[in-house]
Amino acid sequence: MSRDFKSFLFIGLVLLSTLLLIKGNDQNATETVKTVDEEVTEEKTQTTTLSPPPSEEEITKLPSKIQDKISQFPQNLSTEYQKSIAKDPHQTPQAVLQGALQLGEIFNLVKTEKEAQEAFDFFAKCVASESVVALQTACFRHARELAKNHNSLKEDFLSLEQKTSTNVLKIVRFD
Repeated sequence: MSRDFKSFLFIGLVLLSTLLLIKGNDQNATETVKTVDEEVTEEKTQTTTLSPPPSEEEITKLPSKIQDKISQFPQNLSTEYQKSIAKDPHQTPQAVLQGALQLGEIFNLVKTEKEAQEAFDFFAKCVASESVVALQTACFRHARELAKNHNSLKEDFLSLEQKTSTNVLKIVRFD
């Protein structure tokens, strides 16, 4: 799937989710009004205890969304790829499709410089791995896009490009 199609699909899902959320909020608002009216007539009081916000130390210990998504990325894609090819050599292996979608999700989560660095490091490891060339190529493309969008990664990308296999570079040279 092309990046434009994936972006279009993602935007459509976001809009659909938003519409469902708005509809749900309207129903919740009606129920809340009824509940408030009932509580006022019964004159019940309810206390709510708020917990203190997390400290800076606690916040920095939390894994980022990028790290969560990276931890979900399958480590044995080459094995799954081999099995898929053995079953049906005429179709794109399911492992490659799922891997490519997960790589796109990781890329799309990047919002900050820190997240960009985390994602870039992951993509660089993927490019250097013994993985499937199609996934190495996808990782290379994502790393290149991150470097274009985040100046702090340009040097890292030039270094990555020097280490990238010729098979991957042959594929991406026409981009």
